[in-house]
Amino acid sequence: MDDKINKIDPVIIIQARMGGSTRLPGKVMERINGIPLIGYQIKRLQESQLKIVVATPDNGQNKELIKYVQSLGVQTFEGDTLNVLKRFYDTALYYGAQHIIRITGDNPLIDGVFIKNQIKNFHPKSNNYYFAEGLNKGLPLGTSFEMFSFELLEKAFKKAKSPEEFEHVTPFMVQIYLEILISIF
Repeated sequence: MDDKINKIDPVIIIQARMGGSTRLPGKVMERINGIPLIGYQIKRLQESQLKIVVATPDNGQNKELIKYVQSLGVQTFEGDTLNVLKRFYDTALYYGAQHIIRITGDNPLIDGVFIKNQIKNFHPKSNNYYFAEGLNKGLPLGTSFEMFSFELLEKAFKKAKSPEEFEHVTPFMVQIYLEILISIF
């Protein structure tokens, strides 16, 4: 692996679940040509050569998903069912991740090579950073990714208050990051 990536050494955390979706429950395990969608996603993310963990709710509905991703050699973590921010925090803490790439399990077209190439030239200036890549390059929704430090994740975990911040993981981090940028200028 590239030395620059080794400096950062992010862990990809995929948030995935079988329940919860009202439009298409179990969508991450829906099959195309006999392969679950999350299988395509994991295969593409493995091209990044980064550690991958699938974080699921600990509500008992994800046994099939967990068994499947583990059969692909991917580690799993079961965490808080309703508070996805806590689930991410607990997953990162458990795996000792200092840098986290956030991916949602319903984006099978994410590109591991794109991720690898983008972080090659990423040199954080502090341990308190947020980095989003993809949408700013005109890529379609579902092909971008977010990366942030554990330090920022921990700050968000300790200070977040709204249901949106607990459910969507990064809104509080984006707000903190914007405040840091504003204070610099």
